[in-house]
Amino acid sequence: RVHGEKAANVILTREMVVAKLEEFERFASDPNRYFEKGYRGSCKARLDESKRRSSLLREIKRIDEDVSFVCEFIHRKYDDIVSFQGRPYHDKMRRDKIEMLYWLQQERRRANIEHELSI
Repeated sequence: RVHGEKAANVILTREMVVAKLEEFERFASDPNRYFEKGYRGSCKARLDESKRRSSLLREIKRIDEDVSFVCEFIHRKYDDIVSFQGRPYHDKMRRDKIEMLYWLQQERRRANIEHELSI
């Protein structure tokens, strides 16, 4: 039981940081920001984005080590696979950043299509 609680805690901590990264990328991976006036379109903004992205990715990497340790321990000790929303968490960890960027891109495409249709 204690190991399951530890797994849940580190996974939820990681998910909170991934949510922060997603919110950040929703803004920072938008190609239209290059064409904006003022700070948002500036080179300084790109540098600040890079620093923030690196910080979030470092934090996720640090937490990934804890999550991997707990997941591997549970697998070895109980022959069980830790899952999150019905998906093996190790699998999710490998793909979630790429999937997040993909879905953000799809959101932008949908918004652009809706905008074009409304004109």
